[in-house]
Amino acid sequence: SAYAVNGFNTTAEIVHEQLNLATGEIEEVVDEIDTTPDDAYGLRLAFAPAAEIELGGSIAAGINQSRKSEMVLFGTDCTVQMAPYALRAEFIYQELNRSIAKETRRGFYLEATRTFERLYIASRYGGISFDLSEEWSNQLSFGVGYVIGESAKLRTEYQIDSKNQDMIALQLAIG
Repeated sequence: SAYAVNGFNTTAEIVHEQLNLATGEIEEVVDEIDTTPDDAYGLRLAFAPAAEIELGGSIAAGINQSRKSEMVLFGTDCTVQMAPYALRAEFIYQELNRSIAKETRRGFYLEATRTFERLYIASRYGGISFDLSEEWSNQLSFGVGYVIGESAKLRTEYQIDSKNQDMIALQLAIG
């Protein structure tokens, strides 16, 4: 199978100082600017070497008004399904070359699920690294979900991350 998309919405925060005329003090101000490339194109290809295995790859590029590359994204993924179990893994590499700064991100996840009719349980381990740092921010999550329809799921999960910022998430996923 193959998919093509156009459009990646991205923003950046600009931090600067300005003089508050009312108080006479210098304050730090954070502005958010839209850094979405003028044109962005993506492609995902996947093939199934066996009935229960799918291997895929993704590539995307964003081009600015000067027709120069502003964003590049590469990804690879694998899914193994042996009902009622499924294993998924994905790795993404992204470079953003904005006029204000260059950013590099890498991320991955490994996920295992077990389905019971429309109900499923899942566990996921993933991580992200910024600017090719050897330091990774990791997260482990456990959750349960309910398949509402062919392309809609309601799910909740408990997330534990490497910065001790645990949280509970409730999501409605459509698409």
